[in-house]
Amino acid sequence: MSDCPNVMQLDHTKQLATLRSEVDELQDKMDDLSQIKEAIIKLTLLQEEQNKFSGEVSETLKNMNLEIKATKKEVENTNDKVNNLEDKIIKIDNKSKVDILDLIKQYAIPVIMGGGIVYFILQVVGKI
Repeated sequence: MSDCPNVMQLDHTKQLATLRSEVDELQDKMDDLSQIKEAIIKLTLLQEEQNKFSGEVSETLKNMNLEIKATKKEVENTNDKVNNLEDKIIKIDNKSKVDILDLIKQYAIPVIMGGGIVYFILQVVGKI
């Protein structure tokens, strides 16, 4: 019976060692879970920042798109104005050109014909 306390003591020592080992494993798992929790918190914060940044980028792109559309419309209006100016310049240029044939038709032919008629009349009357 004297062996009985030693056997029990050995058995308790083995059980205690086993329990310590299991507690150490559980402690390691808790530490791992704690690190995972910290990582999840950091990831959550990063996700929130990324969402905020994405919203800002989206808003910036929308504004840029609106500005590009406005600029396109201004360019179209400017093109229309330039085309109108070109038309006006061509009209003014055409008005400033002297067409010799038109001048001859308008002035020289009537003067020559009128002079010829006057000459004929003066010849008939006998003044020449």
